[in-house]
Amino acid sequence: MTMQAWREEARRDRAARAQIDRDRDAARAQLRIAQDRAAAQDRRDARAARAAARQKARKDRAARRAKVATWVRGHVIDLLFVPVIAVPGALAWTAMAAFGAQVYGPAGVALPAFSEGAMWAFAAAVTLTRRRHPDKPVWHLRAGTWVFAAAGAAMNFAHGLTTATGLGGPAVGAVMAVVSVAGVTAHQLVTAGPRRTRAERDQARVARAAARRELAGRRAAVRHAVAHLDEHGHARLVYAPGLAALARRRSRTRLLTPAPPAGLRVLVPAGPTSPWPRPVPALPAPGPAPGPAPAPGPAPAPRRTRTRSAPRTSGAPRTRPGAVTDESAEVHYAAELADGQVPSARRIKAELHVGQDRAAQIHSHLAAVTAAARPPAGRTA
Repeated sequence: MTMQAWREEARRDRAARAQIDRDRDAARAQLRIAQDRAAAQDRRDARAARAAARQKARKDRAARRAKVATWVRGHVIDLLFVPVIAVPGALAWTAMAAFGAQVYGPAGVALPAFSEGAMWAFAAAVTLTRRRHPDKPVWHLRAGTWVFAAAGAAMNFAHGLTTATGLGGPAVGAVMAVVSVAGVTAHQLVTAGPRRTRAERDQARVARAAARRELAGRRAAVRHAVAHLDEHGHARLVYAPGLAALARRRSRTRLLTPAPPAGLRVLVPAGPTSPWPRPVPALPAPGPAPGPAPAPGPAPAPRRTRTRSAPRTSGAPRTRPGAVTDESAEVHYAAELADGQVPSARRIKAELHVGQDRAAQIHSHLAAVTAAARPPAGRTA
């Protein structure tokens, strides 16, 4: 290799190394620029995150303040009575703690947990139950509140009589007894009172009456149901569908005003002392029946019952003479007449509350109706 060729090659090597250095420096510069840009972006992101966090914290504080303000506006009356409730409670608690220490020693400082804590536990239970479950009864919780309040008042009165400060006496005992129950009394009057309007209370009262009436009807339907037996001896109750009316037997009258329509059953009590009714066929109002008698329905035959007639004074006329017509009796015993059975005069007298002569007339009329409805002998259908 000649000297000139060697020099040319060395020149090319120096140029290549210089280019490599320039490229390396350019890459380092680009890396520094990228790092600076990334650091600046991170700083901007951090500032934005801090600003968003401060904004969210301000919104949360504003929401909490608004929530507290809303709660305060809705409980202004309750907050007015906080001193009336808290101050007597604190006085009674400290007084009974001192009295317990005198009676039981160091362990007696826990006496207020019974004398004051018991009545406050029942009072809190009353309030929570009324607010969370308005339909649940709270009479037992209120009874517990006042029983333990009376016990706490008695113990505070005894403490006032036997206080060691030299000021004991009936007056001190009375003051301490009143203070011990003042807080819980104010609490119950403010927080455990009725929370519903007059219309809501009326609606609840109507709903309870409707529920009792529905239960009475279900009990009556169970009493009047017939049992269906299968081949294995298992029984299943079968009910007669239709309309029914509930009526309590407060007097001798069993008619409804206005008269019930055909097919309506009147449910009367099963006995003079039973609070639950039993179903019997309805009696229509007095007077001629408008039109032909309705066809007998699928209702089961009524049970034969004995009713004790009310005592009447001698010589007094029987009430409602002739109130039950022949057509009314046909409607009353429609199911039995359809089966060809005629009730006895004694049963007619007891169930329709008519006299002996009128019962005999109705019996004769029903017998004639049954005989007329029976097909002649020897004729086949």
